[in-house]
Amino acid sequence: SCSLALFKEVKDRGNTLVMESINCHQNDCKSILDKEYAKLGLDFKAQINEDNILDENTKLALCDYVFSPSPLVSKSLIKNNVPERKIIQTSYGLEKQQQFTLNTAKKAKNEPITAIFIGRVGVRKGIHLLLDYWQKAKVNGTLKIIGNVEENIQDLIAPYRDQSNIEFISFTSDLKKVYADADFFILPSLEEGSPLVTYLALGAGLPCILSPMAGEGVITHKEQGFIINPSNEDEWVLTIQQLSSSQTLRDRQSKAALTLSEQFLWENIGRQRNHALLQRLEGR
Repeated sequence: SCSLALFKEVKDRGNTLVMESINCHQNDCKSILDKEYAKLGLDFKAQINEDNILDENTKLALCDYVFSPSPLVSKSLIKNNVPERKIIQTSYGLEKQQQFTLNTAKKAKNEPITAIFIGRVGVRKGIHLLLDYWQKAKVNGTLKIIGNVEENIQDLIAPYRDQSNIEFISFTSDLKKVYADADFFILPSLEEGSPLVTYLALGAGLPCILSPMAGEGVITHKEQGFIINPSNEDEWVLTIQQLSSSQTLRDRQSKAALTLSEQFLWENIGRQRNHALLQRLEGR
């Protein structure tokens, strides 16, 4: 969000300029969202214009290095003509206090499960896909949607508001309890950087069902959860059913998730970023 004038001032003073791309390149974001809105028949365009894209391109050209939080962000930058030599691959993370002790209590055979979605409730996060897949899975449980619903999709989600197996929660002051009480985390994002809620799910020992945008570079498919193309309806429905019905699978992936979260503690990510940047700066 820094001005282009500030970027130029920093460079004019002879400094090395490092920036961070927190999401995919805006050119790709606009393309993804405009296509999805058109598919849904919604009269709404991603709020990204050519001036925004030009501004980002100019800043990327001025900078010496770019921290990228995920492999898909890196691919997006390269696709939009950022030299690969500029990109420093990293991730985001979580705090030590955001790691929970695993709840090892077994659910009764017919006890309902709880899945959680956390984030801005909109097309970009794939909420329209998730609601459809959840209903088609017909599992014994509740999907909790935590977050504010964007105004432009109110009509789209209206049919789901009265469903007994879906709960919309616009705000909570105790997000830790939401994670602690859940059986698995689910996020079918169409465009992201590397969502912090995914790292928090690992810290809570939650198996995850994620789109590549929400999970690539963080979890390993079939280890801490599943990474599935958000448009693959059959696989999403089947995976929701599989994870909902198998306590053994949830336990295995839960332990793997909590173990993996150690790697993503901010103190470790900070060291990794520091080391990677210093390596690039050597010899300059």
